[in-house]
Amino acid sequence: MDTQNNVNVNPTYKELLVGVGHQLANRKKDLFKRILLMAWPLVLFTGTLSILYRTEYINELISTDPVMVAIVFAVFVILVVPYYFIIGIIVKIEQHLWIDSAFDNKSIDSKKSWSIAWKLIIPSFQLAIRIFTRYYLMPLMIALFSMIVIGFVVLNSGLIKQASDNYTLIYVFMFVLISLSVYIYYLKIKLRFIYFLFIDTFNDSNFNYSNLFGELRELNKISGSEGFTKALVADFGTATAAGIGNLATDSIQSGMSSMSNAAGFAGDLLRPLAKETIRQVKIFSKLSAIYLMYKKARLQKYGTEQEINEYIYNL
Repeated sequence: MDTQNNVNVNPTYKELLVGVGHQLANRKKDLFKRILLMAWPLVLFTGTLSILYRTEYINELISTDPVMVAIVFAVFVILVVPYYFIIGIIVKIEQHLWIDSAFDNKSIDSKKSWSIAWKLIIPSFQLAIRIFTRYYLMPLMIALFSMIVIGFVVLNSGLIKQASDNYTLIYVFMFVLISLSVYIYYLKIKLRFIYFLFIDTFNDSNFNYSNLFGELRELNKISGSEGFTKALVADFGTATAAGIGNLATDSIQSGMSSMSNAAGFAGDLLRPLAKETIRQVKIFSKLSAIYLMYKKARLQKYGTEQEINEYIYNL
């Protein structure tokens, strides 16, 4: 039953920063294990390419047997892309579990969270499909249809009489794509609580996705424009920090490459690991900040910050 409490609906920026730091400190070892798990194929591949490139053996391989080089590259992509996708889903679920369990005062190690995440892959994938069909499918279809219709009308109406007029069509397409990008970004912020809600409510008996989306709408209303703004700030802040980190990584790798082959090889190996580290720290930091907003909204609605889902912890 909903309660009306005089509480601050959204955490302060100081609370967000302290909370993010606390979560990173608690899970830094587990997070680094998962980073290694995700990055090792890229490190191995990059290292192999680096050796071949720096010894100039790659040119000989391409000239003598280009088909074999293409096959090896294709096999790598076929194996690594699904691996990265599946491990990425598991790690995403784990990160939500780590944060949720910390506030639930549930002690789960990385082995337990890995086991739970594996069992939640199919329900999580089903949720992703429902999110896509509910929020993304129609806008994408409208955008595609609009671009096709506009292109057809412009190209067949004589509006384009000279080469310079082609820019008009390009500008229209850019406007549609930018509008779609803004909408998708808006949805990402709007759906920020969805996987925490999923973890708090999922069970094997009476779970209902429609109820999940209904509760999400209510929590978004409670969080209000201030919560939306703080979520934007958290997303922008972590993205900016990640951008600076990636720029620094590229600069360091470029500097090492100019020193010697050995230093360049080390830089090539470290670059994918550093980039994955930055990406995962960014995601985990943002999720930690979002959870603090989520539990404040829960407190306003239910009078309690936490919803301990024993079914999840017993999986």
